[in-house]
Amino acid sequence: MRATGIEFYKDEDQKPNARYTLKLFINGQYQRTLIDQTAYHDTATALEFIGDLDRDGKLDFVISSPRDYEESRTVIILSTAAYPFVGTVQFDC
Repeated sequence: MRATGIEFYKDEDQKPNARYTLKLFINGQYQRTLIDQTAYHDTATALEFIGDLDRDGKLDFVISSPRDYEESRTVIILSTAAYPFVGTVQFDC
């Protein structure tokens, strides 16, 4: 996996600026982009699970990647699916 992006300011009141991208490579060959996100408001991306959910012998991923501190966002990436499954819940503190 290779992650790129996000420039953090020295002033703690400012939000990070840039696009965060997490890409999967196998044996040096690009496979797919796991995360491509531009908003992080007091949040972070966390890898929750790597395994074989769909039983095809290839890696699948569950990633927590909320864009705002009042959001719960889970991204499920199956090796057999062309697009990720995204579940988002908004809540108010």
